[in-house]
Amino acid sequence: MPAPKKPSKEVVLTPQQVMKLRSGIASSLTKNLNKAQEVLDGKIEWTPTQARVFTALLNKVIPDISMTYAQVDIRDKELSNMSREELEEIASGMNDIIEHTHEDKPDEKEE
Repeated sequence: MPAPKKPSKEVVLTPQQVMKLRSGIASSLTKNLNKAQEVLDGKIEWTPTQARVFTALLNKVIPDISMTYAQVDIRDKELSNMSREELEEIASGMNDIIEHTHEDKPDEKEE
């Protein structure tokens, strides 16, 4: 008789770890956007598996709009009235915002 399987431990990621994973996936997707555009233009073909993988990864970075999405509107709330989850959600997105802000600005040289 086979030994009973042990229950697997649930992995809990911090908001920072989730952001890092999404950032890595976004980086991979960015490298393949030109190929995806070529597929859309009919210049090349992807197998159904390639298309599904690209879609699955895209949904990890930018979830489908039809999915339930909780957006935190900080304009209407004082920080003291926000839940920890709301604050962590805001904080987990800050690195991405900061990175994009730095990427958009040309290097400034001090004179």
